Amino acid sequence: MIELDTVTKAFGDRTVLNGITATFAAKSVVSLVGPSGGGKTTLLRCLNGLESFDSGSITISGVTIRAGGERHNRAMLARLRGRVGFVFQQWNLFAHRTAVGNIIEAPVHVRGESVKHATEHAAQLLAKVGMEEHGAKYPHELSGGQQQRVAIARALAMKPEVLLMDEPTSALDPERVQDVTELLKAIVSEGLALVIVSHEMSFVRAISDEVCVLHGGSIVERGAPHEVLGSPKDPRTRAFLGMD
Repeated sequence: MIELDTVTKAFGDRTVLNGITATFAAKSVVSLVGPSGGGKTTLLRCLNGLESFDSGSITISGVTIRAGGERHNRAMLARLRGRVGFVFQQWNLFAHRTAVGNIIEAPVHVRGESVKHATEHAAQLLAKVGMEEHGAKYPHELSGGQQQRVAIARALAMKPEVLLMDEPTSALDPERVQDVTELLKAIVSEGLALVIVSHEMSFVRAISDEVCVLHGGSIVERGAPHEVLGSPKDPRTRAFLGMD
């Protein structure tokens, strides 16, 4: 379960998160949508401590971080990042490491796993994401969709309970979007919770249990995809979807 309690964040004079309070169920898929600048990616980054926040608290799987960043949350952040994986929009793979090398980096150096055990697990994860034949390749030898699958495997290597994804379909053609939708559904079916930022409404509709619309740093509407995307009640949601 993810719980946000009056989370606020400002960059200078601009408030990006405006006292957000929300609970996201365990083992569910929540999509954050809304106009650019509404706070979606900032909120996603706050969920695993990549971005500090100014007030409030975030609790994930019983681990709570509070305002103040790393200085005030060092021990809790270490525990939180053991439970929460992150797949960046640009994937951020290590260019000098193979696919397997990228996947074993954190298990070996953060969790202290042996290289042998981590490598065996990496092979299993590559098979899970359909990349079992590409473990020895470097990022520049892989397509964008293949790099994304390696990034997902890398995040799963730490055995997270929650996976955060920023615009997972932004660099993919329609056929690859369908592929990643099916892959993520399979991962979620194994009990992982997923929080996604996306501008691709067909993908959001296909993958989500719940949709949250962020506007001006606040959640202005939330609910099932067919409700929020099909019959939104808030005028800001209707405007974002081009209905008014």
